[in-house]
Amino acid sequence: MIKFSITLALSVTLGSSHAVADNWLIARSTSSGSCNVQLETSRPILGVPLAGRYLARKEACQHARDLKSSDATDSTTCFDYTAGTVTGCLADGVELPR
Repeated sequence: MIKFSITLALSVTLGSSHAVADNWLIARSTSSGSCNVQLETSRPILGVPLAGRYLARKEACQHARDLKSSDATDSTTCFDYTAGTVTGCLADGVELPR
């Protein structure tokens, strides 16, 4: 009986440690065209979600790098990046073009 209780408690504890990780997204400011890589759960979302549901920030950063454009009016691309995004992506080994 005691062994069963310990096993049950252990499985409940282990089960609760498998929380679902937050996903990352790329949001684009409608006024500046700057993109921000952020967690989906972060508030406020800095712009309009452009692309998302990345499991890792590095993956979102790589896609944000591919979205770079010199056309500030193209709402499907990144004209620039927020300072926090540049720093965060660099920490993950992704250098964003300026």
